[in-house]
Amino acid sequence: MQPMKLEEGTVEVLFNNQNEHPLFNKPVLQVLMCQKVNHKEGEKLRYRAYLSDGLHYIRAVFGSELTPLLETNQIEKYSLVKLDSFIFRLIKGNAYIYIYSLAGYENCNVEIGNPTPIYSDGSNRTDTNKQKVNEDETPKKSKVAKSVENKQTEDPNKYTQINSINPFCNKWIIKGRIVLKSDIRKFSNKKGEGKLFSFEIADDSGQIKVVAFSESVDIFYPIIEIGRVYTIQKGEIKMSKKTFSNNNNDYEIQLDVNSEIKKVEDNETPKFFFNFVKIKDITSSNAPIDIVGIVKEAGEAVSFIVKATQKESLRRNITLIDETGSIRATFWGAKAEEEIEVDSVLAIKSIKVSDFGGVSLSSIHTSQIHKNPDISESHSLLGWYNTEGKNVKIDLPERDLKIFNISDVKNQEMPYSAVRATLMFIKEDNLMYDSCKEENCTKKVYKNEFGEYRCEKCDKNSYECTHRYLIHANISDSTGQLWATLFNDQAILLLGMSASDFREMADNDPNQSQMFIKKFLYREYIIKLRSRQDNYNDEIKMRHNISEIREVNYKEETKKEILYVEKLLRESN
Repeated sequence: MQPMKLEEGTVEVLFNNQNEHPLFNKPVLQVLMCQKVNHKEGEKLRYRAYLSDGLHYIRAVFGSELTPLLETNQIEKYSLVKLDSFIFRLIKGNAYIYIYSLAGYENCNVEIGNPTPIYSDGSNRTDTNKQKVNEDETPKKSKVAKSVENKQTEDPNKYTQINSINPFCNKWIIKGRIVLKSDIRKFSNKKGEGKLFSFEIADDSGQIKVVAFSESVDIFYPIIEIGRVYTIQKGEIKMSKKTFSNNNNDYEIQLDVNSEIKKVEDNETPKFFFNFVKIKDITSSNAPIDIVGIVKEAGEAVSFIVKATQKESLRRNITLIDETGSIRATFWGAKAEEEIEVDSVLAIKSIKVSDFGGVSLSSIHTSQIHKNPDISESHSLLGWYNTEGKNVKIDLPERDLKIFNISDVKNQEMPYSAVRATLMFIKEDNLMYDSCKEENCTKKVYKNEFGEYRCEKCDKNSYECTHRYLIHANISDSTGQLWATLFNDQAILLLGMSASDFREMADNDPNQSQMFIKKFLYREYIIKLRSRQDNYNDEIKMRHNISEIREVNYKEETKKEILYVEKLLRESN
């Protein structure tokens, strides 16, 4: 085997993405410096380095697969390395090469040449490649992800329509416009910690969700822009998880480091792709929806403190109308700062439906707000509004509460639901907890060695505390049973007594307190539930909280049943 040899100009070729240049194929570079990349516990260890061709040097990161070679000093300062699979990146002004694999390496004990940094002032970049590297990443070959600007006219027949994508497609290329892009989210499971992001791409045939995990996030997240047109190929086609997406496609694409994404010239690809729902047809659903409406009212953005983080944020309420009805929508965070004018048209992509206190809408991180979009639905709605819609009176009545079976709540993992159920059991051994006495603080307090109650949130000690209910109850109907948590405010409404008063009663006469609790059992209630997944000891469970509980008013319920039967009879005639 011939010894490795540096070729001056190699770094410049890599920096300019000249992938057709001979020096781009298995380039040989010298390691000038290498050190560990700072990482958190559980993350893979990587090394960063400076690589030189004797004339210039450039930053580089060795993938975690190559870490053993650096840990055992098989590759060290002044070693020569021959790159096999790699990608050039320019993120936030930092240019570097990410190396997935090597074709070989050799020891060397002296620095070759007197190299200078290639990226110090940009003067090393040539004009032969007009691609914007900070927007588009060009890989070395098909082993790594590709993303380049393509200004050439291409044959439209070579693209697969999105609605034709399925797991049996071997070779496919789709082309479309990015209509949604999520933030990067972190997660943890039995395999460790990870991250993911997703986006949705649409053509004139349909729309599909694309998901990227781990290293693919680093590659693709910086280059995906909402509203731009891309081609995508080489990804795994899987069944769609409808819980997390509202498009009608049965499949989704999962990217990996071999996937290829290219930004291409804008053309007649649809600028918007919606699946609108009329206001009268909106019902509670796990999946977000698309809606178009006229802004009838627009409140001011108001600040509030997020309970979970104790940080300040914004919310804003608006009222939307269409030919079928009206609905209230709440925008959160940065979306509350959007400039929204009364009488304008809003088309909202991916907004969440809430069914508490009447159906309403709430923005989420993937929601996209389009003001006065140039689409037929917008023009038609505006025409209706200008002729007759302006005189429509806003009416936001509470929708009839839809009652579900407990089995449906559990099997469908409904985030919001209401049941008609019997209160079967209340755990009496732990009905309440000692709480901080400070206003607007509900944290649990603990006694210290001095007999004082300590609140970590308020960072205060006191000889006094208050008491708050935290009741664990079992509810049941004919289809099943579940455990749910009843918090202080709703517990007071149910029991008609504060936690402190109940505590005093229990201390004076335990038998009386037991009899008091039992009189609420074996009664039927209308119960609104809020449910969420919780990870406890690596086991996913549904946690159910009671947000409202009231006894069944049989007179009112009978009236509703009669009206419902009369409605069915009228419709049948």
